[in-house]
Amino acid sequence: MDYKPPKPFPEGVLLVFWLILGAVMVLAGLVWFSGLSKSDEIGDVASETPSTLSGSTLTPNERDSTIVPEDEGSEQDDQPSSSEDDEDSIEDEPENEPDNEPNDEPDSPLNFDPAECPDQTPTEICEAALFVQSRRGRAFKRFPEVSIVTPAELNDFIVDSLESEQEDLEDDDVAFTALGLIDPSVDLYQTLSESFGAGVLGVFDTETEELLVKGDTLNLFQQRVVVHELVHAFDHQWFDLDRDFDNDDTAYGFSALVEGNASRVEEAWVQRLNSAQRAEMIRQELASLSPGDLQKILAIPAVILGLVQAPYTSGETYVSRLASDGGEDAVDDAFASPPISSEEIEHFDPDPVVELGFPSAPDGVVDQGRLGELIVTAWLGPEAGVGWGGDSYTAWIDSSGSNCINVDLVGDDGNHSNEILDAARAWAAISPIDRSANDTTVDGVELVRVTGCAG
Repeated sequence: MDYKPPKPFPEGVLLVFWLILGAVMVLAGLVWFSGLSKSDEIGDVASETPSTLSGSTLTPNERDSTIVPEDEGSEQDDQPSSSEDDEDSIEDEPENEPDNEPNDEPDSPLNFDPAECPDQTPTEICEAALFVQSRRGRAFKRFPEVSIVTPAELNDFIVDSLESEQEDLEDDDVAFTALGLIDPSVDLYQTLSESFGAGVLGVFDTETEELLVKGDTLNLFQQRVVVHELVHAFDHQWFDLDRDFDNDDTAYGFSALVEGNASRVEEAWVQRLNSAQRAEMIRQELASLSPGDLQKILAIPAVILGLVQAPYTSGETYVSRLASDGGEDAVDDAFASPPISSEEIEHFDPDPVVELGFPSAPDGVVDQGRLGELIVTAWLGPEAGVGWGGDSYTAWIDSSGSNCINVDLVGDDGNHSNEILDAARAWAAISPIDRSANDTTVDGVELVRVTGCAG
């Protein structure tokens, strides 16, 4: 079966969510499941900002709203106060000068002619498009079509997209339930279809190449979304974001590249704002969801929200390193030869992935694939995930109606395989009647075989 990576899909659903949860655990070592991806869209929902496998970092809002009070700075309290002349010079600084030192060098004159912004296009969109082109180092091949739509119109687009993926989401429900990542009572398709429209603010559709933005005005928060989506439009024009891959883990690697690059450029745009503008952007962000919308989002299982966020968070860290090492050329090269696994996104220069055949199933197969390091981390914990060397799984529904899965795993070396086995046995011990974990040899490969059923 062929798998497709994301049509870069809705943006915005997690921005408010992560602000509200604050210090709640961020499942940074996760990958968006194959549901929204097997035929079209893997992991292209939601939010932006970097994180790492080993722990959580600032959420989008925590990081973007970091404001240095005007009476505080980098100087120590015991340093002499500035002279009157110094104070005058500070007061004379432009109001829109960012309070925090930007991460990037100031913009330089363009060495190319940017795409012409069509007449009647809102100024905010023209400026966002110019910024994207300046950061990516070349012009759009054609100026993207941007439409301001009503909440109902955007919600209809999202619901239609999810409906086309209902069968795949139901298959993923089997695997996730068997792994114990979601409760058997959760209907993944229903939960997502009821929730995702609530917080989505913008969409780029690779089929129509149209960018949809919700709202009748383009405030700072919406402009931020527009920048992110315009990066998708740019990358699609130059590199084609609709591609087929052999498995979900490889498709995730491309998804993280796509979303990570858009998040990187978006963050550079945020860094241009001063503290007052950032505070206003956060206020607008908070106002973008109603209490009812928040309840819908909070109904999504936490692990799924982590999976939704992963391509943006870990992806931004990955692409930022690419750009730091080799500039935009390195980012462009990555689109030509994308990362092949979630392990590569997390570790940049990973060990080769061990390819395994799919384990058998006693009943009709519902789904087969590779979980990858990030799903294994969500399932068995970081000690098992960090030494991941490869895996394959087969999911099925048994005669009693339970969701079941067989997973074969190997570590990067013998010690890591033992750590995976220990973690898998601890997982199996939680429900020994329904779960098992043992070491075995298949086709000359020593591996860990894990079986689980639930529901």
